[in-house]
Amino acid sequence: TSPTGALMDDSPRIPRHAAFSLSATGTVVGAVAGKRIKVYAVKLVCSAAINVNWRSGASSNIEGAQPYVANGGYIEILTPPAFLFATTQGQSLDLVISGTGTAGGRVSYWDDDL
Repeated sequence: TSPTGALMDDSPRIPRHAAFSLSATGTVVGAVAGKRIKVYAVKLVCSAAINVNWRSGASSNIEGAQPYVANGGYIEILTPPAFLFATTQGQSLDLVISGTGTAGGRVSYWDDDL
C-alpha cells in the first residue's frame, strides 16, 4: 500500500492502493487495529469462469458471490468521501474465490475509525 496525499474532499484521509492477484481466497488489505477499511474504487478481472465476493475478515460477507466468465470483471469508483463498501472495524478485506482461476486487480481505499 502507498499513501499519495489527501483525498479530493480535502479531508485528512490518506488514499491507499492495493494490487492483488489471487488464485484462492485471501487477504487483499490487512486489518488495521481499531479502523475500518473503506473502499472507494475497485478494478477486478478474472482469468477463468469463477465466483468471487468481498468479505470483512474471515467470515462476514460484504456481498454475495458473483459469477464471472473468463476475462470478465468490473470497475467501480465513487468520489470520496463516499465509498463502495467497508469492513468491520479491525478486520481485513478479503476476496473469496470459488472455482479454478485467478482474480486480479486493484482496490483504492482509506482506513478510519468511523
